[in-house]
Amino acid sequence: MKNLRTIIPALLLLGAAVYFGYYYFWLEDDERAIHGRVDRLVELASKDGEETVFVGIGRARDIADHFAGEVRLDMGRPFPSGRADRDELTAAIGQARANVDQLRLRVSDRELEIDDDGRRAVMELTGHGDLTARQGQGREVRRFRVEWVKEDGEWLIEKIELLDILN
Repeated sequence: MKNLRTIIPALLLLGAAVYFGYYYFWLEDDERAIHGRVDRLVELASKDGEETVFVGIGRARDIADHFAGEVRLDMGRPFPSGRADRDELTAAIGQARANVDQLRLRVSDRELEIDDDGRRAVMELTGHGDLTARQGQGREVRRFRVEWVKEDGEWLIEKIELLDILN
């Protein structure tokens, strides 16, 4: 039993070291930047209970700041689809967050390809969401294609397209 108490934390520490070593030393700067943007979006979109109106608005703006001035969305129902500017996107995100009590997100299976010119990139990823709302609870897993554009040195999302609903 004592061996388990030392082995498990050691394995967790080793796993974390491998992940961060890969993330910081193996990936190129643009790759690291895009993965970091995705990680930050997951953090911003997650919600652990009630939040004030001002916190909700701030989170919606922070999320929308990860998108280009005009974005194309096709994420499947119940999400809106079509073109939206940053203000429309901020309003939609704020409204969605107001209707959710709790949201836990996770991203896996990321595949990133950056164009040779270093101005555009495409990432396919799987999003896992656990949601608690007034209407009940839900769990979804969806596969997306995310198109990125580099504007003024910053990677922004230009398009999100639903590829598949996995559950």
